[in-house]
Amino acid sequence: METEEEKTIRAVEKVLKEPFAVGFSEQAWKIRTNLIITASIGVVMGLAELRIHQDSTILGLKFTGLTDSVVRTTLTALTAYLLIHFIWAACDGFLEWRLRLTGTRKGFVTGAFWEPDHVDSPVDPRQSTLYNWWAIQSIAIRHVGEQTAALVETCQRWDAELNKLKGANPHSPDWNNMETSFTV
Repeated sequence: METEEEKTIRAVEKVLKEPFAVGFSEQAWKIRTNLIITASIGVVMGLAELRIHQDSTILGLKFTGLTDSVVRTTLTALTAYLLIHFIWAACDGFLEWRLRLTGTRKGFVTGAFWEPDHVDSPVDPRQSTLYNWWAIQSIAIRHVGEQTAALVETCQRWDAELNKLKGANPHSPDWNNMETSFTV
């Protein structure tokens, strides 16, 4: 039978060894689709050498001043915009994916769960990151400075009491034993 600690170790190893790649967001998919359509129209116009004729109509509408260069320039600008926008969205998705790799996200958390305080278990699994864990741990270690100051004060008080004992009876054999055991 596998212990809880072994299960935890195996689960962490699985997350670390088999990270999953987050796909594009819905917005990035729409941008990509529009980019493919626009670029395809531009490629077809270029390869098939399609031209705009002065008497052409689009859905029964006749445009004046619509020339071949206007259409090509518009398609080029639109394709460039969509390409830049898609690269930006893809970089954002990649950076989010890279940040999510720092977490120990669980597959599903159903109902209430009791775990040690040091485990990374946010309510939203997408927020399972090293940064989130640091934020949670910072709350736990917030008072370390105060505790350290209290320990230093206690040690100084003990040192003063030991020096008082030594002053009261400096030649006691017990004091010599204590003095050698407390020196580092």
